[in-house]
Amino acid sequence: MSVKTYVPIIEQEEESCINRYHFIRVEGNEKELKYLCEIFNFKWKISDGQSIFSLSMESIFTEEQTIPMLKLPIDDFYPHTRFDGVLRHINFKITPDDDNYQKGDKINRKLQNNFNTYITNEFLIFPPSNKIN
Repeated sequence: MSVKTYVPIIEQEEESCINRYHFIRVEGNEKELKYLCEIFNFKWKISDGQSIFSLSMESIFTEEQTIPMLKLPIDDFYPHTRFDGVLRHINFKITPDDDNYQKGDKINRKLQNNFNTYITNEFLIFPPSNKIN
């Protein structure tokens, strides 16, 4: 039996300093993950309330290794996620004339808190609340 492997897409919310991890299964998604690596590879400039996205194909996790990561509390609204499905192509409509603000805006409009629109089989673990009573 082969071991499932995952790479994290990291969504860094600049305002709140929160890093959210979206683990994407590598097998069956190699082409789209390579495309996202290329798309995310620029000097990010974003507006208030937006996120910076990054992906490294060298940061490989096994299915077992993702579990403790998914349990890490970040906030009560958007937990870390893992996806076992097929990643659909995302057309960000980025043109050669777009500056880095425009690229960041186009990526955020598609992806910010919205990964499950483009991939199936989401796996979540809601960590205990980090609120103090």
